[in-house]
Amino acid sequence: MDNALIATSHSKDLCLGGERIGYLVASPRCADVEELKGAMVYANRTLGYVSAPSMMQLLVADLQKVPVDTATYELRRDGIFNPLKKMGFEAPRPQGGFYLFPKSPIPDDVAFVSAARRHNILIAPGSGFGAPGYFRVVFSVDLEMIKRSIPAWSALAREFGMSG
Repeated sequence: MDNALIATSHSKDLCLGGERIGYLVASPRCADVEELKGAMVYANRTLGYVSAPSMMQLLVADLQKVPVDTATYELRRDGIFNPLKKMGFEAPRPQGGFYLFPKSPIPDDVAFVSAARRHNILIAPGSGFGAPGYFRVVFSVDLEMIKRSIPAWSALAREFGMSG
């Protein structure tokens, strides 16, 4: 296990989406470990993640033993997944995380995202994640907000010839 690496992010396991708090551990016996450390520091700074605020670091330390309530995320997932599926959007049912990755009803995912914005739906084009023709829907918002969004999704689906 000389070249063992362990990486984790607490955005999923502690439901801290967007916080970019985690760690990377390399075996001290790893070949070129110093070069690896330098590359990771460079990548971290290049991406703009310097370090989490000290209060967040203390919070994460205390949360390590607290289980995440996945039932809340399952309700949110089903609250958006089921209606979108009925409208004709194609997507696998997520088993983890807090986002859907449906296929865009048109090849141009950026144009579809722009159309969604006109309906006050904020989604991300799949091309930003290396998956052109798809889009990302995050469901880490309150379930009531998800429910209130369904009429807008329905109008968007109808705009693209899908059942709304």
